[in-house]
This record gives sequence, C-alpha cells and structure tokens, in this order.
Amino acid sequence: MLLKKRMKKQSSRWKRSNLEIVVCGDSFCSRDENAPGKHFSEQLEGTVINLARGGISNSAIFMQLHKALALDPDVIIYSVTDPARMTVPAKPNWNAQFSPGNPLANIRYDVNGPEPFVSHTIPCIMGEMDLGLDPAVIDAVKSYFNVLYDAMLQDFLDREMFAGYKSRAEQQNIQVINLNNQVTEVYNEARDLNDNPVPEVFHTTYPTQTLAAEKIMSIIGT
Repeated sequence: MLLKKRMKKQSSRWKRSNLEIVVCGDSFCSRDENAPGKHFSEQLEGTVINLARGGISNSAIFMQLHKALALDPDVIIYSVTDPARMTVPAKPNWNAQFSPGNPLANIRYDVNGPEPFVSHTIPCIMGEMDLGLDPAVIDAVKSYFNVLYDAMLQDFLDREMFAGYKSRAEQQNIQVINLNNQVTEVYNEARDLNDNPVPEVFHTTYPTQTLAAEKIMSIIGT
C-alpha cells in the first residue's frame, strides 16, 4: 500500500491542488485563531494539516513529526525551536502514563487538557504560566535546569533527532522544508520587531506570512 502511494506521489505529486502538506513546529508554524487565514500554512495550495503549537518543545515537535510521517504527505514543513524547552509529566511520573503508540496524543495542546504530558518553555514550566503542573514537577524542573541542564548538549541531541526524522521522511519520498533555514524572512522580521512585537502567535506581520507562503510554494517540487 505504501509503495502504491509512493508511486502515485512520483507521478502526480506536484499537481498543487492534490498536494498533501503537514506543518509541524512551534509558534512560527502555528496558526492564530484570532487571525484566521493569515498564517502561511493557511495560504498554501493543497490540503494542509497543521500540528504546530506555540511554546512547544523540540521533543514534542519530534512527536508531531512522528505523526506526520504516519500520515505520509507529499511535504512536511517544520521549525526547530529553542533547546531550553521541555516535555514533562503534569503530575509526578508515577502518575503519568506515556503511550508510545501515538506519542503526540500524550501532549496537551490546551492548558486544561486531560493529556498527561505538558510541553513548554522552561520559564513557563517553572512558574511564568499556570500550566496545571503539580508543584513537585515544578520543583524537579527547577533542580534539573539549575543542576543538570546543558544547552549545548541538548541542542546537539535535538539536531541529531531532527536529522533522523528528515532522513526517514526522505526515505518515504516526502519533501522536507525547514522553516528556520529555508524561509528566513519570518525569523528576520520577528527579530526586527522584538521591541515592538505583533500580537499574533506567529510573530510577524501579515505580508510576511504571505511572502512565506509564496516562498514555500516556490520551494515545493524543486
């Protein structure tokens, strides 16, 4: 069945109306419900599934990519985020049950969701936001960050994992687009707007989102 789908991709993949695209990542890849139709993922041609979420960690993005590979689309677009983000159990780990069969189903997308694991920035986990975490978990994260966390080590591990998922996607004949490296306009503008940020979760103005969509469509199939 997978072989038949691969052959179909090779013959009709770049008919844009038939494209299947999955978007994974953090806020830069996330839609904003208060700005419908403005995010680049909503301006792409084809069928788009967006799994991204603002504030999410690289480990949870790996779970997004895991689901994306199972969906076997034509294109996966993803962003890499800061290594100083974590995925932790909402309650002490003797109460958490991670289900490896569908890893992304373990991650809360809603702060008040029932899923057992929370993925966010370390400052938010340590108390900047109320994420519904047990105090024992917050204390454990503080100890980890102050004693055990090494940014260079985590960055190395994250990038090796991203390379692994990219290789797996290519083996499935899926084109992979990394927003950080291939659509730098969104990051450049977000940096320029740092002192006067926009309210939208995706950090840029609407024209830059349209520019990003146009650039992605020009990359697809090349």
